[in-house]
Amino acid sequence: MDAPPKRPSWSIGKMLLVAIGALLIGTLAILGVSWYSAHAALEEKLTALRAEGLPTNAAELADFYKVPAGVPDTTDVWVGIIENIPSPYSAQSEPMEHLPIIGEGPTPIPPPGTEWAQLDAVEEFLAQYESQLQAARGEAGSNGQVRFPIDFSAGFDTLLPHIGEVRHVTRLLQLDAHVAAHRGEDARVLLDICAIFALSEALRGEPIMISQLVRKSVYAMSCETVGELMPHCDWSDDDLVALQAPIQMAHFDEEMARAIDGERAFSLMGVEQTTWGPLCVRNKLTAIDYFEHALKAFEGTPNKSLVIADEIDQRLSECEKKDNASLLGLDRPFLHIALAFSAVIKAAVSSAARQRCFNAGIAAQRYRLQHGKFPDALSDLTQELLGPHSQSVTKLIDPFDGNPLRYQQDGTQVIIYSIGRDAVDDGGDCVSNDDGSTPLDIGVVLPK
Repeated sequence: MDAPPKRPSWSIGKMLLVAIGALLIGTLAILGVSWYSAHAALEEKLTALRAEGLPTNAAELADFYKVPAGVPDTTDVWVGIIENIPSPYSAQSEPMEHLPIIGEGPTPIPPPGTEWAQLDAVEEFLAQYESQLQAARGEAGSNGQVRFPIDFSAGFDTLLPHIGEVRHVTRLLQLDAHVAAHRGEDARVLLDICAIFALSEALRGEPIMISQLVRKSVYAMSCETVGELMPHCDWSDDDLVALQAPIQMAHFDEEMARAIDGERAFSLMGVEQTTWGPLCVRNKLTAIDYFEHALKAFEGTPNKSLVIADEIDQRLSECEKKDNASLLGLDRPFLHIALAFSAVIKAAVSSAARQRCFNAGIAAQRYRLQHGKFPDALSDLTQELLGPHSQSVTKLIDPFDGNPLRYQQDGTQVIIYSIGRDAVDDGGDCVSNDDGSTPLDIGVVLPK
């Protein structure tokens, strides 16, 4: 009887190879399932965003960035003004260098009624741009909106030349307002300031964070000019109402939320340009998660916004401690955006505080016209004085702590202020100092 055939023996090497092969196949299977699951989750989130009309790529962002139906399109006007005024960085900018506001000239400018040594030189300089300034004044009260010609397909490398020039136009209008105030042309001062507000309002639809921050910067410059020149202008109640209207119109929470929606598309494009495969999918999901968290800051009260800003700071700080070289594996351009979320949220709250202070300041000036003196307290300001766009008593609340705006009055001045980002009452420190240091509070000073 023949012996049964022997089964081939498995060497340790063969068994090891089989085990490694099985492990690799299992690992690849797990990775494949994980990638498929992540890809499906990403597509679900992108589909949900598109269903809400929110952009996820360059083409959708370009469509998102448009002047809404029923809103005047003032693109041609503002682009024409910008393109016909030399950039402060061009070879033609040399005459500006020694002038205040637009150059390195002495500031603050002496108040109207006192000698200003550079008045004639400034007036002569501005005369060459009178047609552009007049065009800007023509936009006062237009409530128009602009759509600058921007190609978003370059992602993080997208150029924003017009946005960068907006501040220069603002400074020219500020400078002209000071000249007009010194010449006693109060109506022109009002038009210049309203033109700055109109330029700020034209930017309200800007779809990314940097351009919205420029919008808020222009708004702050408008308010700064009001604070400097209102005490020196003989404006009627109707004039003050005309000035109050553009101050009230801004909705900073809504505008910044829109910018974060647009910035998300920007970031998704950037991730796609700098990563690939499973890492790209993971980074996009992580980016969307961060943007969702940031957007919650604009769904509630300013106090909630500040809490979320602190949460974002803490979350990024903890992640950075774990892996300082590559936070969550995300590419650095997105990290710069994520790290800016907290500052952007706080900027929106600061803008709301400035809006409330200056609206109340103009209301106090209107009260003074009617009663011959400033109010004894902010509670004396009626709804009529606060303006039709004010939302009841909340317009007199400091968004940084939920308490009433601070109101100080002595023999020489009235100060209406918010405690600002440091959440500390610094006694109404809200005027720029000669040394260039930033005021600690946000508000308006009204000389008696």
